[in-house]
Amino acid sequence: ASWRGKEVIAGLIHVCSDDGLMRPFVAVNCASIPETLMESEFFGFEKGAFTGAVTARMGRFEEASGGTLFLDEIADMPLSIQPKFLRAIQESEGKRLGGQKTHRYQFRIISASSRDLREEVKKGNFREDLFFRLFSVDITIPPLYKRREDIVPLALMFLEEINARFNKHVRGFSSDVMDLFENYEWPGNVRQLQHDVERLVALTGDGETILVDHCSLRVPTLLSLDSDPDSLSLPHHRRNTEIRLILKALQKTKGNKIQAAALLDITRQSLHNKIKLYQIEKTLSLSFPLTEE
Repeated sequence: ASWRGKEVIAGLIHVCSDDGLMRPFVAVNCASIPETLMESEFFGFEKGAFTGAVTARMGRFEEASGGTLFLDEIADMPLSIQPKFLRAIQESEGKRLGGQKTHRYQFRIISASSRDLREEVKKGNFREDLFFRLFSVDITIPPLYKRREDIVPLALMFLEEINARFNKHVRGFSSDVMDLFENYEWPGNVRQLQHDVERLVALTGDGETILVDHCSLRVPTLLSLDSDPDSLSLPHHRRNTEIRLILKALQKTKGNKIQAAALLDITRQSLHNKIKLYQIEKTLSLSFPLTEE
């Protein structure tokens, strides 16, 4: 399976429902389907419906019947298909292209988007009636760097799945790799983590542990302080030392300022003042967000 952050949550909702493991889970990325194929993808088609339709094929609506239909990047669904899509989920029925038989649908819909659907409605890119038909419970999934406690469990899950897929027996990750994973920003979120674990498994031999030497990830350099290492100025070296210690404490606490202040044996307000004085958030490439708790 190709696990992404939103699909993981949708899959969990599915399997936790009654008989979830026994029912179909159909995931569709709306951004990956050309507009000309969108209708046949969802509704299916009969043999001879168009050139190349040598056999009949059920659509995603039929495939998901009795289970869950997960629509990823639904904001990319073309306006041209939205009215027919809306009618199909309202009436719970539809016809294949080139067919006369009406097929009944019964499934749960989970939709996801990396864009704000409310804004897309205001811009006229998404039908308001379809938005309100789909909207029931809103679940916001923060980017991976804001939920670092999920990184290690996800990496271990991917390792097990990739080992099985390629019939490999990579033992695990070194502590340095785990530290790197937890401190990296992951701009590509869960998909990037999955792909990086896959690459590391390919580079690691059976029975071996994944080492940091194989990692292509790099936490940005925090600071190059010694622009004048020969300087004897005490204020210059005091400033550099304070910045280094503050960064080390923030790195250790993953950006938690309260815990960092305790490690530095100063008050939280004092740490706040020094972060502001040295412009740490503005001038340094931190690999973690600063938090108060």
